[in-house]
Amino acid sequence: MTAENFQDPETALDAAVQLYAHGRFADAACHVGNEAATREVLKTADAIVAWLRRISTLTLSLVEVREQGSGDAVPITRNGDTMAVVLDTSQEAVFDINSRDDRGFLSKAALDLTVTGDNITAAVVDTPDTNTPNQLVVTAVQPGAGGLVVLSVPDDDTVADASEAFDVNPGGVASLALGAPTIREQGGEPEPTP
Repeated sequence: MTAENFQDPETALDAAVQLYAHGRFADAACHVGNEAATREVLKTADAIVAWLRRISTLTLSLVEVREQGSGDAVPITRNGDTMAVVLDTSQEAVFDINSRDDRGFLSKAALDLTVTGDNITAAVVDTPDTNTPNQLVVTAVQPGAGGLVVLSVPDDDTVADASEAFDVNPGGVASLALGAPTIREQGGEPEPTP
């Protein structure tokens, strides 16, 4: 068994079983129905999987800026020294969360999300496929500058946080409908319409 085989939990569980079969639980693990030994093997497998899946790098990749209602893509614009993503109040930005373990495999471990500023909201969207990164969706709420989103690995100061700044501009009027004009004398009743 090589390190490359540890990219999935089943292999890690198999490794834990092999380790325990030749270690201090060798006698207990060999007896069918020994629940305490089984729990210890699974507990160790969980620890091995968690260790193998720990995040060592964390970055955000901007996938698209789109309209909130329709999902239509719009051009991506960045602004200023912070290279803030520019949205208008009808838009949202979608990022891939590239959280990788030290072997480069995608890790979907839990992350802390912090949003600063009242011009945006943000949420992490889990993707069901283990080989597809989760996504961060940042939604414009109201005009303003200085919105900031930060993703960080809980209880681990060794991994650099991933962050993006946002400026939100007022959105334009999508449509304006004018009705038929009504003409009337000042102070009088409106003229009947034909």
